[in-house]
Amino acid sequence: MKQNNIIRHGCSQLPTLYQSLTYLLYFPNILNCFLQISLLDESVKV
Repeated sequence: MKQNNIIRHGCSQLPTLYQSLTYLLYFPNILNCFLQISLLDESVKV
Protein backbone atom coordinates (compact mmCIF):
# COMPACT_ATOMS: atom_id res chain seq x y z
CA MET A 1 0.00 0.00 0.00
CA LYS A 2 1.35 3.42 -0.95
CA GLN A 3 1.46 5.85 1.95
CA ASN A 4 0.74 9.54 1.30
CA ASN A 5 3.10 11.69 3.41
CA ILE A 6 1.86 15.09 2.23
CA ILE A 7 1.63 17.59 5.07
CA ARG A 8 -1.44 19.77 4.59
CA HIS A 9 -1.87 23.21 6.12
CA GLY A 10 -4.02 26.29 5.53
CA CYS A 11 -2.05 27.49 2.52
CA SER A 12 -2.06 24.17 0.65
CA GLN A 13 -5.75 24.28 -0.23
CA LEU A 14 -8.10 26.80 -1.79
CA PRO A 15 -9.33 29.56 0.53
CA THR A 16 -12.67 29.00 2.21
CA LEU A 17 -15.50 31.51 2.13
CA TYR A 18 -14.50 33.00 5.49
CA GLN A 19 -10.87 33.37 4.42
CA SER A 20 -11.96 35.14 1.24
CA LEU A 21 -14.23 37.50 3.19
CA THR A 22 -11.38 38.24 5.57
CA TYR A 23 -9.09 39.12 2.65
CA LEU A 24 -11.75 41.34 1.11
CA LEU A 25 -12.27 43.24 4.37
CA TYR A 26 -8.72 43.26 5.77
CA PHE A 27 -6.62 44.52 2.85
CA PRO A 28 -8.74 47.59 2.01
CA ASN A 29 -8.68 48.45 5.71
CA ILE A 30 -4.86 48.33 5.77
CA LEU A 31 -4.74 50.49 2.62
CA ASN A 32 -7.17 52.96 4.16
CA CYS A 33 -5.10 53.24 7.35
CA PHE A 34 -1.91 53.76 5.34
CA LEU A 35 -3.48 56.51 3.25
CA GLN A 36 -4.97 58.30 6.23
CA ILE A 37 -1.69 58.21 8.15
CA SER A 38 0.21 59.57 5.14
CA LEU A 39 -2.38 62.34 4.63
CA LEU A 40 -2.21 63.27 8.31
CA ASP A 41 1.58 63.32 8.13
CA GLU A 42 1.51 65.72 5.18
CA SER A 43 -1.03 68.02 6.83
CA VAL A 44 1.08 68.31 10.00
CA LYS A 45 4.24 69.40 8.13
CA VAL A 46 4.52 73.17 8.16
